Amino acid sequence: MRYLLLLCMLLGAEAVAQVAALPAVDLEEVSVRQEQIRAEIRSAADEFRGLSPSEQQQVLERSESVSQIIAGKESWGELDDAERASVMATLDWIDVTLDKAKAAELVCSYERVVGSNRKTRVCRSAAHIEAEREETRRLLSKPGVCAPGTPGCSMRN
Repeated sequence: MRYLLLLCMLLGAEAVAQVAALPAVDLEEVSVRQEQIRAEIRSAADEFRGLSPSEQQQVLERSESVSQIIAGKESWGELDDAERASVMATLDWIDVTLDKAKAAELVCSYERVVGSNRKTRVCRSAAHIEAEREETRRLLSKPGVCAPGTPGCSMRN
């Protein structure tokens, strides 16, 4: 029983140390940013087009909960450990959700079809465009294959 009590005390102390190690945050900046996010979602801004209505509602609710926790507080030190952890977790969730919405956003461009002078409208997600860029970089960074006798090309085996 004593060992169990000692183990609980050690785990509790480690959890408190982890919460205390969370970085300090400017509450005024957080408050202003949360207001901006809520205003943009309510105005149906293009930035949040990638979010479903239920995700938009969740962002609104979580943003409001952060604002309620930090209301009337002037510094990070005025929040207790549970409030700090809650605020950080909620802000992280909001950031991840908004980043996913941006990655899902479609980007359209006009591209020439091979063998034709006509341009076709092609739409891809931002994540797909980034994946294509990375694949192109990977392919271009690989050593090429040279035919024997090609000037400026060294054969590697």
